[in-house]
Amino acid sequence: MLSEVIAMDLYTLNESQTIELKEASDRLPANLFETYSSFANTCGGVIYLGVKEKKPRNIISGVTNSPMLKKAFFDAIHNKTKVSVAMGGDEMWREIELEGKTVIEITVKEAPISLKPVYLNGNPAFSYLRSTDGDYVASPFERRALELDAVPQKFDMRPNNGGYGLDDLNAETLGAYRAIFNARNPDNLLISDTDEEFFAHIGALRKNENGKLIATNAAVLLFGNYLIIKESFPEYNLDYREQISGSSRWDYRLDSSSLTWSGNAFDFYRNLISHLQPKLPNRFHLNGVYEDGGEGIMECVREGLTNAIANCDYLLPGGVRVIYDGNSVFFQNAGKLRLPLTQVLAGGDSDPRNEGVMNLLHLAKIGDKAGEGVPNVFRRMRSLGLPDPILKQTSAPFKTSLTLIISSSLQSDNTALDSKVVQFLTENGPSSVTQIAEGLGVHNSMVSLSLKKLVRSGLVMDNGKKTRGKMFWLHRSNN
Repeated sequence: MLSEVIAMDLYTLNESQTIELKEASDRLPANLFETYSSFANTCGGVIYLGVKEKKPRNIISGVTNSPMLKKAFFDAIHNKTKVSVAMGGDEMWREIELEGKTVIEITVKEAPISLKPVYLNGNPAFSYLRSTDGDYVASPFERRALELDAVPQKFDMRPNNGGYGLDDLNAETLGAYRAIFNARNPDNLLISDTDEEFFAHIGALRKNENGKLIATNAAVLLFGNYLIIKESFPEYNLDYREQISGSSRWDYRLDSSSLTWSGNAFDFYRNLISHLQPKLPNRFHLNGVYEDGGEGIMECVREGLTNAIANCDYLLPGGVRVIYDGNSVFFQNAGKLRLPLTQVLAGGDSDPRNEGVMNLLHLAKIGDKAGEGVPNVFRRMRSLGLPDPILKQTSAPFKTSLTLIISSSLQSDNTALDSKVVQFLTENGPSSVTQIAEGLGVHNSMVSLSLKKLVRSGLVMDNGKKTRGKMFWLHRSNN
């Protein structure tokens, strides 16, 4: 991340996910390297030394003896007993002159996955993450997730630690997978294999240290039973909620912990797609000639669900969450994308967190493995005259979400903002204009205009108050 902040902006700059202001004089602030670690482990950022945050105008205190501070900084980041990884060289350091004072700008890039977590004092327990405008110590869950991401072999491709074999997996799910595979690959030589041969050949079974064929973690996730999956992944959770009528908390729910079905990820995918297929609206292409019949939207839903399952970090709390409210489909999974968001949107590169899961789905002709899945969703939604999907990542906790706006009632002169307002209400429930504006980083007046359109469309409701205490929520959610 490269800063383009000019000197006068320092008076009004606020601390944020990627901006930190610190007072400093003749020595480096004691907590400087906590912010360095948090930026490197999260999404990068810029630190300003010699600026005190204050409303309505920051105080420029400046630093003295900049050469000494620079030497101390670079000595520290190149000392592995202090900082585990040096995130650059002289290009990180820039001096800004203002009011006859010197402000230091330090640009910290996000560390590559292979180098995370970036930690302090020679101890991974001192790994920090960034949340909004503050730094916090990564939890054991978060630290372990970063450490596993750094290992070349994906965790889900390893044999499971419980020693579960093919006979311990759900027989009905295994049979359904083979039936789908055979139907979509009629000429494949693996069709004649025994079950053990077949699942070994496709990578669902691997030999452990004793030479015994056991299920990979990917196979446990896709084909196991809920209680077995929870042994390997204590935070595992898959949850679909349908909130349309507004007469109850939800109209339909598919929850992996209900013990009324297998609870595995493959059955979650199959059941959810079968349930949503008849519910999604028909759309016409922009020329008004070709009726899509809902298949274009369904294609986007399939890709969104596949990505959530294949990219979820099942070692973190949260799992996979899907919400359908009649106007939008919201997908959320624990963990951030392993590639930069810009690279994912550009397409052409693929690095799923659960490569074993993605491989098994791809063999059954589910999901795009070439890195074109997300760009195709954007192209498809545009071809149907619908707003761009909203792809978002958050830290503290790590989560990735995708929102598909599928209702024509959201068409307006500013569909991008309308979509963001809907997503905010989906995630946060009843909210005021100010809360939405602050959450989206836009002016209150823009949010007010968007909400007026959304209320007229019937998508959003309010509590009828004029100003103070006025709240908004999605009409088809019982928030």
